[in-house]
Amino acid sequence: EKIQSHQWHAASFLSNSPVSGGGSWMAFFSVLKGIQIKTDSLYRKLVQLRDQYPVQSIFTVLRKFQYNSFLVSGIGGFENLKVPSKEILEFADVQDVVTHKDLNYTGPSFIFESAPDQYFLNRSIQIMKEKNQGKPLAFFVETLNSHYDFYTPTILLDQWEDCNITSLEHYRPTDPKNNNKENYFEAIKYQLMTIGNFILNESEDTIFVIFGDHQPPMITTDQNSFKTPVHIISKNKDFIALWHQKEFSKSFVIDTEKTPIVHHHELKNLFLECFLKQYSV
Repeated sequence: EKIQSHQWHAASFLSNSPVSGGGSWMAFFSVLKGIQIKTDSLYRKLVQLRDQYPVQSIFTVLRKFQYNSFLVSGIGGFENLKVPSKEILEFADVQDVVTHKDLNYTGPSFIFESAPDQYFLNRSIQIMKEKNQGKPLAFFVETLNSHYDFYTPTILLDQWEDCNITSLEHYRPTDPKNNNKENYFEAIKYQLMTIGNFILNESEDTIFVIFGDHQPPMITTDQNSFKTPVHIISKNKDFIALWHQKEFSKSFVIDTEKTPIVHHHELKNLFLECFLKQYSV
């Protein structure tokens, strides 16, 4: 309600993820590339053969509109591991990356030895805008604090910069002694507060595509639903109206009986169809 009261408009629906309870990279590359990637072996093969069998990503198209593109990864503790960053960037077809090291974070760590999402998101966008020098910006970011084992802050600070100097106790973090489900819902509450605050501080030209990668691990199984929520958010009424024409919800609440359900690998073409209708000349 707070977001919509500030003239942001939304279209919401459910999408079937290719994975359940883990394997985030398969879910978000299914979205970015428009390919249903259900197994890690397929993902690795697609990365390996990316030059032989090239497939455009969302960023490939946006770059034709002079967008600078970034992948953002806030996971800490992996600085000494060999990560095939060049191959991943080429597969996603992005120009640059923001990593945990770039954040210069000095406060308490949470899941994956990372900064809290409030700091991670705001500092990342600050870095990208500094690098971008006024050009259009497109980026993909995976939020972290709702990952297992759901060790997360439960409150937002008044100023995100203060995360660097705030004590762990001030965050009122989740208690590992609580059951997974209780901590998961606390993590989701924090995530929603963080994303909502982030949206409200962004410019009116921004488009947000927010989707769940998969159902939570250790709580759900393959027998549970693969469905996750998708929210398209913009201040451009005409752009959001194109999504409403597809019978998607006109708010953040999804009527699961009436709203069409899609698959993650269909989101790429859905987004580009609406984007190009609205913004191509």
